[in-house]
Amino acid sequence: MSMLLGIDLQGHSITLQGVDRRGQRIAYVEESVSVPFSSWWQVHPDERVRSVRALLLHAFQEGKMRPASIAAVGISCEPGLVLVDSEMEPVPPRALNWNQIESKHQQPGTVLRESLQQYPMVARNLITVMDLQDWLRYRWTGAVATTRSFAWSSELSRQSSPGEHWDANALDSLGLGSSQVPPVIPSPHRIGTIQEDLVRETGLPRGTWVCAGTSPRAARLWLAVEPREGV
Repeated sequence: MSMLLGIDLQGHSITLQGVDRRGQRIAYVEESVSVPFSSWWQVHPDERVRSVRALLLHAFQEGKMRPASIAAVGISCEPGLVLVDSEMEPVPPRALNWNQIESKHQQPGTVLRESLQQYPMVARNLITVMDLQDWLRYRWTGAVATTRSFAWSSELSRQSSPGEHWDANALDSLGLGSSQVPPVIPSPHRIGTIQEDLVRETGLPRGTWVCAGTSPRAARLWLAVEPREGV
């Protein structure tokens, strides 16, 4: 049976949900994290990537999901921020003093503005600005893209169409150019297929692709398989 995998990074847990094409849940795995995703600035983004990968491998090894049955992957997470340098590596949170942030409800847009004002060299050396789910998707596929939710939470999208297009004036006010933000892709659209190292490590089929995003309800992942008209 073909299965769609939803990865949900919310609150204090990582959740994997496998659903069939009718939206019925057929697999569920959940693991707690010590630092909630709402406090995204406290954890290096690659640590989150490793945590998700480890949970996925555990689910496969325990037989809770069969990698060969997965047709596509969608990712959902709380708003966050990842600054990617010229080496296509994330700028460590501590290098930006993000470990000094105290508010549990700090918005990515506010942190981005304050960080680039305090560290103007960072802005000049940035390749792109991402959300955590964008970074996870990049590590898995090599594709650079973001969703409307991050464009909105970063406070860099146009007021006339929030989340759909970047605002050139807002970018300029931070010293960023249009080439330093990823293209905004609607959540159901596919972005890229998983890379060979993930295929070898997990047993996921070659060609398994990842969509731009998903809602926390994994049942909506039917959008990821581009259903035929009338189906």
